[in-house]
Amino acid sequence: MLQPIVINELLNLIRYGRTDNSYKMIWARAIVDLASDDPERESMSLIEIAEKVFSYYWNIHIFFDPDGRTLKQGNNSLKPPVLLQLVIQSIQTYKKTVRSAYKPIFYEKVDDSWKSQYGVDINSIVAVLNKDVRHRFLNSSHKQCTIYDYQNNNEKLIFEDSVCKQISDYKDILHEAILFRWTQILEDINRTTPRIASKLKIKQEELRKRKSLKRFIPILELENPEKNCSICKKQINQSDLSVDHLIPWSFLYSDDIWNLSLTHKSCNSSKNNIPPKEADITAQHQRNLRLYKVMSNNSFQAKVFKDLQYANSENLLRKMFQIYR
Repeated sequence: MLQPIVINELLNLIRYGRTDNSYKMIWARAIVDLASDDPERESMSLIEIAEKVFSYYWNIHIFFDPDGRTLKQGNNSLKPPVLLQLVIQSIQTYKKTVRSAYKPIFYEKVDDSWKSQYGVDINSIVAVLNKDVRHRFLNSSHKQCTIYDYQNNNEKLIFEDSVCKQISDYKDILHEAILFRWTQILEDINRTTPRIASKLKIKQEELRKRKSLKRFIPILELENPEKNCSICKKQINQSDLSVDHLIPWSFLYSDDIWNLSLTHKSCNSSKNNIPPKEADITAQHQRNLRLYKVMSNNSFQAKVFKDLQYANSENLLRKMFQIYR
C-alpha cells in the first residue's frame, strides 16, 4: 500500500530537515501524539503542543539529567535551547518545593496543583514555538511543505480533512522515524558519543557525506603559522597541505577543530585509520590549549571557537580517545 503524500512529506521533514537542536523532533512528536489521540481533529492549539513539548523534555531530563549538564539538546554548548532552559528551571523548582519527598517522576504524574502553582508558564513555551519552530519545521531543502496551515491562525495549526487520520494510521512508523532521528541529532550534539545510530543507518553505497576541511586551515594556521606537519613534524608546502583527523573520522563521524591538525597529504594518506598513540593525544591536547589562547587573543566568536572551548573544558579529546581505544 502506498503511503499518503502527507506521510511522505512528514517523513522527509523528519529524516532530512536541517537541525541544530532537537526542537523539530519534539514538535513532530507532539503532532503525531495529538493526532493519534484524536484522528478526527482538524486543528491543534499551540498550547496543546506546548504541553506535550514540555512533558517530553521533562521526562527525559528529570530521570537522566535534572540539572541539564550532561545531555545537550542544542549545538551551542554555552547556551542551551530556550525550551530546555525553561524545563530545567521547572525541574529545579520541583526538586526544591517537594524537598525530602523528591523523586524523579513523569510529568504526567506530577500533581496538578503543583503544576498550576509552580509549573512553567506555558505561554513562554508557546512563544518559543511560535518564533522558532512552527514555520521552520515545514522548510525542507527542496520546497515548503504544506502539512498544516499556520499563517491564518496565530494560536492553532490547521489541518485539511483526513490529515490527522492519516498521521494516526501511520503513527508507529512516524514515531520510530522521529526517535531514531532524535537519537542521531543527540549523538551529533553530545560529542562523547560514538554516533552508533548514524553508523547503523549507513549502507555500503551511502556512506555519510564528508565536507571539505579547507575551511579549518586558516584557523589551524593561527597556532601553526609555519605549517609543520603533525605527523612527520616537517614543514608543509602549500600544494601538499592537508587536514588530518587525529582520532579517525570513521569513528567520530564529525569534523571537530579539537581533533584536526595540518599534515602533508602523503602523511595523511599513509596514516589511514591507524589509532593515535598516547603521546599524540597529549601533544594534540597541548596544541588545543595554545589554539584556544590564540583564538581568544583574536577575539573569535564563531561556533568553532565555542566548540573548542567546550572540548577543552570537558577534555573531549581524551574521553573520545579512551572510548576509541
